[in-house]
Amino acid sequence: MRYRDSGVSPVIAVILMVAITIILAGVVTLWVMSLVDDDQDTPRGYFLDCEISSSDQELTIMVISGEIIRTDSTRVTIDSVDLEMPSNVTLNAGEVLTLDIPAGFTVEISQTYTIKVVIDNKVVWDKDIIAGP
Repeated sequence: MRYRDSGVSPVIAVILMVAITIILAGVVTLWVMSLVDDDQDTPRGYFLDCEISSSDQELTIMVISGEIIRTDSTRVTIDSVDLEMPSNVTLNAGEVLTLDIPAGFTVEISQTYTIKVVIDNKVVWDKDIIAGP
């Protein structure tokens, strides 16, 4: 009895081509991922808004969404002047933090002030805000 081996060779060839394609796709994926600059030290996911009240001399920070903010590792400045942060406060999405403007710094209506929020020594929010009434 004779065996017909003519069908075995094309099947093996197809299996080898599929295996080589999968391996090449993995190598290309790893190579592309190595090109992406992934700085793990940069805080991500802080979506904030801010208002300045000239009548109350207050700065209000609203956490719109994102990661939890802990005031112990947070610094807020208005025109490079540090605001006093409460200790051991945790802010989640939807929560508001109101800070007093320091004595000697007067907020005037319709003036523009630069507000910076620094978390773990990284600036996560830096905007020019116009003071309201």
